[in-house]
Amino acid sequence: RNAGGVAVTVHPKSGKTVRIVVLTREQAENCWKATLGGREYVFLSEADLFFEGTRRYDEFQQACMLVPDYACLRATATKPTRAPDEDDVALTRMVWQRAYSGAPALECEKDLPVDSYRVRRMLAHWIEEGALEPR
Repeated sequence: RNAGGVAVTVHPKSGKTVRIVVLTREQAENCWKATLGGREYVFLSEADLFFEGTRRYDEFQQACMLVPDYACLRATATKPTRAPDEDDVALTRMVWQRAYSGAPALECEKDLPVDSYRVRRMLAHWIEEGALEPR
């Protein structure tokens, strides 16, 4: 991506290609360098995307501490509610049915068309509100 920056490729006699990229200050703040397959790459990304990923990772780790992979749960008399920011009612029902049946957390996540973050957050939410408890 080159929105406002300047990219120049130089082919010196040594045979090594040199790429020079001049970035705006905003682009430089959203620039990441990584080595993949032995080659260095520079990625420009939106800072918001990075921070969202970091937030989700932290929340996922917290949920995993509350609901470990092989934790089996059981329902209590407390009625479950939808987890914050979860709009998919069908998914919520599916995850609840799996958790209600005593499936471990990893089984609750298995073969669903969403990432583990959403499922584990639901399980953690239900434990926090008292709708589920460890077996």
